[in-house]
Amino acid sequence: MTDALVASAFHRLRREQSQAQAAVDVHARCIEALLRDCFPQQRDLISDPSRFKAALCTRRAGKSTCAIRYMLKAAQQKRGANVQYISLTAKKARKEIWPDLVRTCRAYGVPFVTNETTMTLKVNESTINLDGCEDSGDVEKYRGSDGGYDLVIIDETASYDPRTFGELVYDVVGPALADRMGTLMIIGT
Repeated sequence: MTDALVASAFHRLRREQSQAQAAVDVHARCIEALLRDCFPQQRDLISDPSRFKAALCTRRAGKSTCAIRYMLKAAQQKRGANVQYISLTAKKARKEIWPDLVRTCRAYGVPFVTNETTMTLKVNESTINLDGCEDSGDVEKYRGSDGGYDLVIIDETASYDPRTFGELVYDVVGPALADRMGTLMIIGT
């Protein structure tokens, strides 16, 4: 009887290990494809090991595409990652990033679950959240994140009020990145 239980337990463990490895393989293939289809400059920015990155580009240079691919890479590469995309307003994030994020997941076979109301996407037990930060009052919603951030992308940085931007980066996001040795990428025109 005990030999049968032990054999059953080993069989279950092998099956679970095999399933876990298959999930890792899926995410690795998705990351490879996401990066392969980037412009060289996008790939260089995403792959750069620096914790603080900035991209100042012309309109239509592919900043949003780069941000989406970077978020998906971070979420797939580290199980349980906390990824935050911040635009000027939640409405802009919903209109300009959310549809492309979901479309990119589908196009590259990234397994995901969404919450349309909160603009949250779950990948590999990781969370990608999109939101806005119009003023100092909005800065507070990023304080005290769930254990810090692995990646924060702040878009349209030139359009922020300097005081709001400074508070967001130095008082809130910076300390939250330290919890997980996360990365900040700011992008704008």
